[in-house]
Amino acid sequence: MLHYGLHVKNWGRRVKPSRLKAMQIFVSNNRSYAGHRWSDQDVSRFRQTLAQHPTLTPATIVVHGGYLIDLAADRDVELKTGSVDGLSPDSKLAKSLAKLTSELELTTRLGLQHYVLHPGICKSTSPVIRQHAHRLAGRRIGQVCHQFSEVKILVENMTGKSKLGWTPEECGEILQAAKACGATNVGLCVDTAHLWGAGLDPETAFDAFERCCGSIDVLHLNDSAVKHGANLDRHAVPGQGQIPPHYFETWVQDPRFRDIPVIVECQADTTLLMERLVTTGSLQINT
Repeated sequence: MLHYGLHVKNWGRRVKPSRLKAMQIFVSNNRSYAGHRWSDQDVSRFRQTLAQHPTLTPATIVVHGGYLIDLAADRDVELKTGSVDGLSPDSKLAKSLAKLTSELELTTRLGLQHYVLHPGICKSTSPVIRQHAHRLAGRRIGQVCHQFSEVKILVENMTGKSKLGWTPEECGEILQAAKACGATNVGLCVDTAHLWGAGLDPETAFDAFERCCGSIDVLHLNDSAVKHGANLDRHAVPGQGQIPPHYFETWVQDPRFRDIPVIVECQADTTLLMERLVTTGSLQINT
């Protein structure tokens, strides 16, 4: 059975009853460098409620990292000195690492197993500079992984002119660099809106991701509001965007995704839509 669910933004610190088989959450302000504000009581309440939930498990609740985290930041400093030691606490890298560490610490305390991460920013389109940025972000992920062995850090494929990880090959570069540091708890999250925006072929993209990165750990099943290859990140409800509906109907039947969290990231409650898609294999409403 497909573990489908939603990204739940305003859920407080309780797991609310629902028919969802999976869920994605933020554990701190996703547009701030500030760390989490969970008390021990909040953590205990979360774990107790989750234990009583009939359909959710620690393996199917995904934590999404804050959007400001940039693990390719301050590349120029490292290129010049060979180190980032002595960086100001106000530097982008220092704030990114503090945010990442805070969220991974809380993810561990909550007993959850998956943490999805946007790897970073690179404004250059030079293949050489982008490759260096991918490898640098991967090394920094690998260095953090050792502190949080119970959480799997998942690199998400991206679209957008300044984002890292457009292609399977680029995501593979990040993961290979992390593994070269000895990290074993790293993996991949694929977003269908991002692969569409990046101009990847929906017919072959998942095979390419598996070839370059290994198995897929979480799927973000999003439609896109932009044309194929527009290099923009604009989500839409499945069946209401630019991605032809038959792709969604094929993807939910793909055995690769049967036992992993499949998350729709949009404002609307798509629970009924996902139930219909999973049970009938169609996005069409029978009248």
